[in-house]
Amino acid sequence: MPFVSGSSTTTPPDDQKTVIATSIDIEVGGKKIGAIDSFNVNMSRVVQRIRELNSEYAGETIEIVPGIGEANVTVSGFMLYTKGLHHLFQRIPGDSGKAFMDLISQKVPITIVERYTHQGTGQTFKVRYIGSWLTSYSKSQNINTAMIAENATLEVQKVQSDVVAS
Repeated sequence: MPFVSGSSTTTPPDDQKTVIATSIDIEVGGKKIGAIDSFNVNMSRVVQRIRELNSEYAGETIEIVPGIGEANVTVSGFMLYTKGLHHLFQRIPGDSGKAFMDLISQKVPITIVERYTHQGTGQTFKVRYIGSWLTSYSKSQNINTAMIAENATLEVQKVQSDVVAS
């Protein structure tokens, strides 16, 4: 039976299936301290138009000069492991009275690492959002050894992409 898009009684052939293997981790100093369930990356930059002067084409754009790009990340459902959380927030290990409570508690930047594998080639790619600082944060709960937060926005210092050797 041929595959019909939207049909609940058939499944696509193997060569038409899409499998996305992705992990999104939070690291400080190369050490994993948490994970992200869902995130959105926003990048932008200002461009400067260079215009023609003193001619019949005055005012027309002759060149567009790109400015410096900026990135921020919005996350939903991230988790920080409280066992090693003092590395991120410069807290004393075992001092439960000094738990992370708000974005002001962040003392060092974090790196968000996205790893994904291309289904066709099997190559693994890694995108690192380096030097990230919380700029907004809402609702958290401590559940046993994990802290779960619902939403946060981070400003990113640098984005770096690499192909990971197999």
